Amino acid sequence: MQSWTETLVPLFRMRKVFENEQLTLFKIEGALTTQNAELWEEEFTLIMQRLDHPVIFDCASLRTTNHALTGILQHLMSDKMFFLNLSTPVRNMLRSAGLGAKVLD
Repeated sequence: MQSWTETLVPLFRMRKVFENEQLTLFKIEGALTTQNAELWEEEFTLIMQRLDHPVIFDCASLRTTNHALTGILQHLMSDKMFFLNLSTPVRNMLRSAGLGAKVLD
């Protein structure tokens, strides 16, 4: 029998903090883990389908990440998607996956 702590899915939130006709900025807060990677992928897909202009994801409040992020981004990456304030390990993962142009320093 699993305890309630073993069945919890780590939380995250993508919150729109700025939008005009040329750009939308989302702040990502929380954690990316193997337990919630599928939810992340769904959320990214919904956001990118709704918007037809560049989107910047501010990851300064992203606490935990894993290699699932690289896989999700490689699958979903579009010309309109950019990332800001990534931790060094995540930034390096994206650059080594050929997504360095999407990382804003």
